[in-house]
Amino acid sequence: MQNPTEPARYQVAVRALCEFVAKQGDLDLRFTPTPTAQEGIAGHTLVASRRPEWYQSELKLSGQHGLLTVTRAVYRHVRPEKDAHHESVYSPDSRDNAENGRRYVFDALIQATGADAFQAKLELASDPMFAHAKDRIAALAQERLAEETDASVATMAELAGLYHGRELAPVTSTDMAHLLSDRLDDLQGLMLQDTAPRAAWAMVTDENSLRPAIARELDLMSRGAYTVDQESVTVDGKETDIKFRALSGYQATIELKIGEKPRSGKELRDTIEEQLVNKYMAAGNARTGCLLVTVADAKKRWQHPDTGLLIDRHQLERMLGEAAQLAQQRLGGDARVMARVLDLTPRLGKEAGSAKVAEPRTPGALGAKGKATSKANDKVAGKAAGNAKGGKTN
Repeated sequence: MQNPTEPARYQVAVRALCEFVAKQGDLDLRFTPTPTAQEGIAGHTLVASRRPEWYQSELKLSGQHGLLTVTRAVYRHVRPEKDAHHESVYSPDSRDNAENGRRYVFDALIQATGADAFQAKLELASDPMFAHAKDRIAALAQERLAEETDASVATMAELAGLYHGRELAPVTSTDMAHLLSDRLDDLQGLMLQDTAPRAAWAMVTDENSLRPAIARELDLMSRGAYTVDQESVTVDGKETDIKFRALSGYQATIELKIGEKPRSGKELRDTIEEQLVNKYMAAGNARTGCLLVTVADAKKRWQHPDTGLLIDRHQLERMLGEAAQLAQQRLGGDARVMARVLDLTPRLGKEAGSAKVAEPRTPGALGAKGKATSKANDKVAGKAAGNAKGGKTN
């Protein structure tokens, strides 16, 4: 009889299972009446009621990394609190050998590479049996992941290209994530330059129009490391993504949103899961993505989906960044999810003030200009001239 305290293990061949559940009837379900969901629930309840008390009506099925299973099993049998402590020279016995074996298994898991191994290390860190070393295991997992990134191999031709202004192409998903992060930093840095298209981009109110301009700047920054694709807009007109493609096959996606559109903080946050992750990051070679929100109005505010408070663009970026981290943890492995705010707001005070003093206007010039402009522009121009005149010294 099965011991109720031990989990049951079943091994059934697929063919035997099919032969058992389909002993009779037609395999073509178009001509076979099928039970409803309610009938299925009633039947399941009836079967479960006939089982012993220790019977489990549902059993969760899951897979584990082989080294994770072995590490847990070894630690259950070779408990650290029972380790032998030697103060002088000694001859190793069976306990010492067991402790060495436990250490070898643990080290093998930590040194394992790949997305599955990284996920197994995080799962080990969350195991209550390893609560005493939770932070240490998580740190070792991150260190090993960093070593995998640094282990990217470049050819002599690629290294030679560095002397000609080119850049090493990403050969791993993590490489692509670092490249995307660097380019977004470069893009924000570009907005601080006097020749930046910040003012022009700030006037664009449609993502389909802004996307080609941003894609062009990112393409100019590629230096041979990737190409930029602008995928065609779908029927619903909402697919405004920009894709990085490396020769290695790895991809990164930017989901673009204009912050001034009537979207709530919750809608922008949900975009990370519903559009960026679910639509673009499913493929194994496309595990890098970023939600990019442009903001041109410094006074724009969004309602925080959790607190209900109004937040500015800086707080929005922090909130979206936290949501991106949660999405990345859920995906696990080598997935990299980011969220950025591209600041297109006017440069404050100093830039505007210097422009007014540099080009003072006379009343006559203002009158001439007023004939060709609207009344609203006349008021703005008149105010600027008054300020300039008041600040002028002889």
